[in-house]
Amino acid sequence: MSIILIGLPGSGKSSVGKALSALLRWEFVDLDEEVQRRAGTSIAQIFARGEDCFREVEANCLREWLSRGDCVIATGGGVVETPCNRRDLMEATGRGSAVVFLDVEVPEALRRIDGTAHRPLLSGGAEQNLRSIARRRTQWYRQCANLHLKVDDRPAHVHAQRLCARLVAEADFEPRDNTGGAH
Repeated sequence: MSIILIGLPGSGKSSVGKALSALLRWEFVDLDEEVQRRAGTSIAQIFARGEDCFREVEANCLREWLSRGDCVIATGGGVVETPCNRRDLMEATGRGSAVVFLDVEVPEALRRIDGTAHRPLLSGGAEQNLRSIARRRTQWYRQCANLHLKVDDRPAHVHAQRLCARLVAEADFEPRDNTGGAH
C-alpha cells in the first residue's frame, strides 16, 4: 500500500507527506524533487523545454513509486493533468492504496506559497492563475482520490495525524513499519 497526496500547489502535500511518513515510519518521496533529480535540473528549466517534457518524466517517476508500496508520495499539483497519471492513480486505489485529495482554499494556498521557490505555472498573476488551475483540476482530484481531506492553516503534523486517523477509520488501514510489523 502507498499513500499518495494530490492537490493544488500550496495544499501541503510535501509538508503533510513528510509528517505522515514520520508517523508511519515509511519512506517519503516528493515527486517534484524526484523529477528534478532524474532530469538533473530545476523544474523551471524542465518547463523551459516544454510542459510535455516535464509531464513525461513525472509520469515515469509516479509509475515507479506506485510500484514500491509502503511509501508516502507527495505529487506535484499538476500530476492529474496527464490522463495516464489519472489512470495510474485510480488503479492504485483499486490495489489498496490511498489517494488523498488535500483540499485547500485558494487564499490559504497563496499564503503558503508566497515567497517560495519559483513555480512556472503560477508566474505572472499567481492568484488568477491558481484560481484557473483550481477550476480545471479539482474535478480530476476528486475523480482520482478515494479520500478527501480539507486542510487549513493548522500545522502539517496536525493534518498528518487527522489523515492517519481517517485512514484507520475509513480504509481499514493498519500502519506497518518497514519490516512488516504492526505499530
